[in-house]
Amino acid sequence: MPDHVRIQARDAIKTQLTGLDTTGANAFTDRVLRIQASDLPCLSISVGDEAIERLSMGSAARMGRNIQINIDLMAEDTDDPTDQLHDMLSEVETAMAPGAWTAGLFLDLVPRGVSVVLDGEGKAIAGRLMVTFEAEIHTALGAPGVVLS
Repeated sequence: MPDHVRIQARDAIKTQLTGLDTTGANAFTDRVLRIQASDLPCLSISVGDEAIERLSMGSAARMGRNIQINIDLMAEDTDDPTDQLHDMLSEVETAMAPGAWTAGLFLDLVPRGVSVVLDGEGKAIAGRLMVTFEAEIHTALGAPGVVLS
C-alpha cells in the first residue's frame, strides 16, 4: 500500500529542498527534537491541516485534498540572522516553484504565508521563519495513497 499522500508530499518536498546553498543537507521532516548548533542553518518540513472535499460521486469518487505544508527555516546565531533567514526563504520559494518535480503528485503548490516564529529558547537558534505552502492533491475515495492526476 502506498504511503498516505500527506507523507508522499512531505517526502517529495524534503528531497526538493535538500542541498540548497543556504542549508545543504540540513533538511529534516517533523523535527521535534532540540535543534543542535551543528544542525544550523536548517529546514524542518511538516504537514499541517488538510481540507478534503468530494469532487465527484459514484464508485470512482474523486477526493480533493488541500494540504498545508509548513517549512520552518532556522538560522544560526550570526551577525545578521534576519538576512540569513531571508536568503533561505528566497531559496525555498524558488525551489518550491512547480515544475517537473511536482508532476504526478501535486496539481497545485503555492505559498500562502510567512510567519515570524519566536521560540524563547535564546540558545543557538537566532532566528526562525515559517513559510506555509498549500498543496492540492487528488485521490480516490478510500485510497488516500493513490494519487489521481
